[in-house]
Amino acid sequence: MATKKIDVRKEVLKYLEDNKIIGKRLYIVPIQKIVTINKRGIKHVVSKKYGENKHQEIRLRLLKNIPKILSESYYMGFDKNTKSPNQVLGVHNFYAITVYNKKMYEVWLKVKETRDLTFVYDMGIIREI
Repeated sequence: MATKKIDVRKEVLKYLEDNKIIGKRLYIVPIQKIVTINKRGIKHVVSKKYGENKHQEIRLRLLKNIPKILSESYYMGFDKNTKSPNQVLGVHNFYAITVYNKKMYEVWLKVKETRDLTFVYDMGIIREI
């Protein structure tokens, strides 16, 4: 009997919706702003844009803990957007260390600050340490 392959993307999206993580608003102390974990940012992380690298499944599964990871991360600074400043003012960079499946990972997070002063979450690089 063949085993059914689990679609991690669908599983994670369902979890985020069921647990009301999408739409959750977090006050991030270092930037003194409220960051919304919105569907657009989540869909960006869940998209195949990252390719099928070895950390893609971990990236997806870590989304379940993103409010905790983001609120406990270290603020690394702000980079102004020079490509399309009419839409995005810049990116706030954060760094966290987290454990998944008994392994430690570095996680680089980004929070985009838009021209209308909304803040959109985006997950960056993940690396096993």
